[in-house]
This record gives sequence, structure tokens and C-alpha cells, in this order.
Amino acid sequence: MEADAISAAPPGAGGPALSSEPQGLLSFLEKGAIGRRHGDRVSVRRSERIGCLLYGPYWRLPAGCYRLRFHCEAGEPRSAADPVLGVDVIALGRFQQAWRDFTAAELRPGPCALDFIVPQGLAIDAEDEARFEFRFFHLGNADLVVTMVELRRIEAQEVQPASREWRLFGRLETRAIGRRRAGQVTVRRHERAALLLAGMRPPLILPQGHYRLDFRCRVRRPIRAREPVLGVEVVARRRWGERERRGWEALFALRSAPVVQQAWRDFTAAEIEAGAGSIDFAVAAAFALESGQDVVFEVRFLHFGNADLTLGAVVLRRLDEREIAPAATPEWRLLGRLRRGPMGPLRAGLAIGRNGRARPIFGGIRPALSLPAGRYRLQVTCRAGTPRVPERPILETAIVAHTRTGRWSWDRQQRERRSFAAADLRGGSATLDFEVPPQLGLESGSGARVAFEFTDTGNAELTIAAVTVRAAPCGRPPAPALLGGRNRTNVVVVGNCQALAIQRALSRAAALNARLDVKYHFVALQKSLHDQGRQELGACDVVLVQDIRDWENYPLRDAIPERASIIKFPLLHFASLWPFDHYTGLADREAFAREAPNLTFPYLDGLLGRLRREIPDKEERFLAYRELAVDRVVNCVRLHDFERRRLIALDRKFGFDIGRLILDRFRHQQLFYTIAHPNHRILTMLTRYVLQKMGVAERYRPLASLDHLERVQVPVHPKVAKALGVRWAHEKTRYAYGGRTVTWEHYIRSYIDHYG
Repeated sequence: MEADAISAAPPGAGGPALSSEPQGLLSFLEKGAIGRRHGDRVSVRRSERIGCLLYGPYWRLPAGCYRLRFHCEAGEPRSAADPVLGVDVIALGRFQQAWRDFTAAELRPGPCALDFIVPQGLAIDAEDEARFEFRFFHLGNADLVVTMVELRRIEAQEVQPASREWRLFGRLETRAIGRRRAGQVTVRRHERAALLLAGMRPPLILPQGHYRLDFRCRVRRPIRAREPVLGVEVVARRRWGERERRGWEALFALRSAPVVQQAWRDFTAAEIEAGAGSIDFAVAAAFALESGQDVVFEVRFLHFGNADLTLGAVVLRRLDEREIAPAATPEWRLLGRLRRGPMGPLRAGLAIGRNGRARPIFGGIRPALSLPAGRYRLQVTCRAGTPRVPERPILETAIVAHTRTGRWSWDRQQRERRSFAAADLRGGSATLDFEVPPQLGLESGSGARVAFEFTDTGNAELTIAAVTVRAAPCGRPPAPALLGGRNRTNVVVVGNCQALAIQRALSRAAALNARLDVKYHFVALQKSLHDQGRQELGACDVVLVQDIRDWENYPLRDAIPERASIIKFPLLHFASLWPFDHYTGLADREAFAREAPNLTFPYLDGLLGRLRREIPDKEERFLAYRELAVDRVVNCVRLHDFERRRLIALDRKFGFDIGRLILDRFRHQQLFYTIAHPNHRILTMLTRYVLQKMGVAERYRPLASLDHLERVQVPVHPKVAKALGVRWAHEKTRYAYGGRTVTWEHYIRSYIDHYG
């Protein structure tokens, strides 16, 4: 992070945008883990990992129409047709108000804009904590430099609504086959049948609704014209569950990432040439952004080894009600994908002569087939000649499940088997119903594969024209239940930002994610989330409650079922290092009244607020604060003695030694970033305490993402540090704030300049 002073915003700049005058936002946006901040600009190299570049400022806004304008300079893109920047407008982290992605050419004319509407239910006068966030995503396609971000209110007739459209081709990842260049991916028909494109960077989280995925593909030299050349699949998975493995790791993995299939379709060359390159699907409420479950969507393209393919644009678009079509029953056309025995070439079909000997026709599928749990029908379209022995079978069919048991070993389980005689084939087809149980479905993450074995008995001439698998109507279990897991414990965590950190710790650890389904409720849960919150509480087994007074006013206490266990965990705070902070009772009422609820400095300083009235000159005020040469200053040693006794009492109440650890180590380590923001080590201890109280035996391993509170740090007054014997805090210590690192002096001078 850059070692700059905090940008001094003009008076009132932290307040909500109430007029048509633009208000600068760039200094209020937090920088993500990528990029660099240089004064009044933020840059990122195209070689840096894809992800969120800027986010924030979590403002509450009045109802009305708004325009977010920004200026972003883009370098030479890898692919001119693909976007380089994505911009998202979200309320409460759940309700998407607008989205748009931009190519380098679209950014070049000058400032770009994204309009959105703040509905009454999410407005500031709704008396709800609906905070708005603007997210800028680096898509890894070009160098970017953001030089201006501003927000202003506009009239309804000025709104230019942006269609909800995601250009995804540049965000898909290539796999072991195919070659990407010049904005397209090419694969030859002689390359092995396998996954061609998959994944999604950054993760794609969608609002509830209906969607259509369109793609452009050029097909050359198909081998079997009637058979599919390309398969397209849309799946949903937990973002923080077991990650999908790739390359050699995928080859030796015993399990894969549990996913729920949202849509599937395969395409012949003729269908693609006729313009049928699209697939529709719906995002259910349980999987949507509004659910807060971090369910991500992935698109997968499968090459069947039947033609040369060149894939270009892939665009996802949200449909309006007039465009929604009835959902099609998924089907898999498999004849061209089946591994053949020595039966000769497969063109329009497979012809097998009568020779009196039984021999295998097919056994295995390329690429491997994994099906969602549910009921299916296998249909073989075939024609049989006159049998030698009418009573004897002509065709034998078996359905087999393969599950990996070791690096090179597979377990073969025969699920269904049937023989077909001449009488069974008179209608021109043979059918066999089968079921994929939940433990072998895609949702289980078992990595199980379904295969079909066909044997010719040699009793008659046989011609197989098609092999198709269709999902039975209403034959699948409810997808949300499968994603949640049948054996997971449902947990709701209630509290403030520390409770949110606990929820993230439990849900992002793969070992715990397999056992726990964890949701977070802000203790003053927003009214717009009450209905969903009641549903989550109705299904919960454990409620983890932060021990704070606000719990008494938690609006959904009556919705907690009697069977649910309520486990309390402590609120951790440490006031000794910040004796003038408004959380200790010293309020800067003037600063709060000027900017609330959107504060430039979230942690107000009560002593600086008092000195603003007593010492008008800013330099004299700073010197007085620096030396603490004023009357009626809080005695930090006495305050620390109070904190010591409080932490010892907290240990006795909850039965663990986190208070003692804080007292023993705070002089040598930065254990807290602000009064109520502990570091990852303290949060790890708190997470392990919660797991112990829940009776979970798995050991929690710390996650780097758990230290997200580090992004906002309030400097420690050097004289307070000296009085308490704190060795790591002095005038030259650097603290993270607003995407920069600042010293104590820079921070205090910026505070004084901002509030006047």
C-alpha cells in the first residue's frame, strides 16, 4: 500500500448525495487486495490476479435516481472484444441495483456512467441499515487506472437503464485441450473429448430471475453429422466449499466439487449453424445473490471430438417476462460419445452383423458423464433383423456407476441390467429406466461417473441409430436441499462485524463447510431481510449469539424454534489503546451531526471534538493534542486498569483465556486494529471456542481472509502507547487506512483538516 496521507475531503463530503451536484467517491472507496493507490488514482496491472479493485463506501442514500460516473484509462487489452472492467451497484451486499462491464474501447471516449435507482424500501428514510456499495472488478484483460469516481442525483427522465448483461468469454478458463488467441478458443476434432472451457473469474453471483446464455461457435468438418459436437452446462456451487480441482490434481482427486446442475444442452453442427447457440436457465431464490449464501455459477463447454470448433463470444443476459420460455427436459445424446468395441466405423449409425457370438458394442463415455441425482430413461433407437433363436435376447444393456477408490483404482457398481429380445425391439427402440441416488449425483461431490454397456448377443443383425438419456419429469429431488446438504447442521450467527467474521470463518473452511451450513444476521436485522431471516431461523439447529445488549432487541427472537440450541460467545473489544474514541463515551457530536450516517472517519475522536471548540487554530490544536497539554484528559492508565478487570471477568464468564492472552501480549503485538476489530489470531481463538461449544471435533485452521478487518486501522496516540508500555506503536508506525498506509500524525492532521 502507498505511504500517503489520507486525502482531506471537503467539509460534508462524507454525507449522502442529496443534490444534483456530483460528489467525489474515489477517496472513500476501499482498495481490494490487488492494485496500488497513488494519491488520487488507483491502478492495476493486467497481469495481476482477477478480482475486486475498489469497493465501498457503504453509504445510505435517499430514494431516487442516481448516476455513478467514473473515468478509467485502459491499456492495450489482450482481447479487444472482451471487457476489461466490471462495475456493480449493490445494496446490503445482496440486492443488485445495476451491473455493466466495459471493453477498453468503451472506456476510451471519456467518463463512463452507470445509472441506478434507490427504491423506497432501501432508502435512508426507511429507517433501515440499507447501505450501498460500488464494486469495480479488474477482469485481467488490460492495465487499468481509475482517476475519478463521482455520484450525483438525477431526474427520473435522465435515467439510462443498463441491460443486465454479462460478457463472459474472457472470464472462462481454458483447460487441457484447445488454444486461446485473438479473442477465440479453437479445438481440433482429433483432440481428446474433454472439458474445453469452464470456471468463472471473478466468481459469478446472480440475482434471482431467468437468464439466457448465448454463444457464438463456428463448426468445421463434423465426422458424425447427426451427433452433437458441443455440450454446454450451467452449474451452481458453494463459493467457499470444496474447490474444483484441475490438471493433475483433478486426475488424482477422489472427490470433486459438489455442484447443482442448472441447465444442460448438447448441440449438433446443424443446430449451431441454424443459430440455436443458446441455453436458458432460472436462478432460484435459494441460489440467488439475495439469499446471501455466496452461491456461484459456472459455465462449462465440452468438446465431443466430433468436429473442429472455434468458440467466440459468450454472453449471459437476464430475461424479461415476455422472453421466458418453458423449461426443456434435459437430454444427453450419447451415441457419438460411447466407446466402441471392434464394430467398424460409426457414421449415421452402427450396423452389427449376425455371427452367433456375444461381443461388447459399447462401454464407457467420452468425456465422462456425471448426472444429477434423480430418475432417468435410457432410450436406444435400433432396428433388429430376424433372430436365429426368437426366444433369445438380441441386445443386452447395463447401467454402471464408477466411483474412484484410489489414485488409479475405481469401484464398478452395476445399477441396472436388462436384455431385449426381438419382440422388445419391434417398436424401433429399447428403453431402460434407472435412478441416480443422491450419494452418486453431481451434488454429492463424490466424482461418480455413469456408464452404459451394450452387448450384442450375435442372435440377429442389429443397427443402432441413437442412444439418448432423458431426465424423468419431476424425477429430481429439490436442488436447494441438495446444495445445503442432507447432513449439515444449520447455524445462524447473530451479532455485529465480529459475528460476521465468525460466519465467514465457519463457511469458508472446506472441512467445516461439509458439516455446517452457516448464515449471518446483523443483530439489528434490516426489515427487508425479515422474511428470509424467519425462514433461516425456522430451519436452524444452532443459534450463535454475540453477548451484546442489542441482542435483547433482536427483531426475530420469536422466530427461533424451541429445538434450536442458543450458544453465546463474547464481544471482544479493547479500549485501553484508544481512550478518546467515541466508543468509550467521548463523542464528537459536531462531526457526527454533520455527516451521519455516512462518516468519513468511522471512529470519531471525542477529545479532538472538544479541542475544536476550545482551540480554533488547527496547528495549535494539533500540538495540544500531540502533547496532551489540556485539562480533563482521560487517564489512560486508570482506563486500562478497568479494561484489565473487565477482561479477567470475561474469561471467568465464558471459561477460556482470551482476555488473559490480550493482556499478556498487547504491548508486543498489534492484537486490535480498532477498539472492536481484533486481528486474525484473536478471531481464530474465538472461532475455536465457538466450535468447542458446538461440539465440533474438527480442528479449525486459520484462514488469511479472516484478517479482513485489517483494512481499517486507527493509529494509537504515541503518549498513550508510552504510558502503557506498548512497544510496537510510536510516531513512525504505519497503519492501514483507506487503501494506504499512514502515520499517526498524517491521520490526526487529516481528521483536523476535514472537520475544520
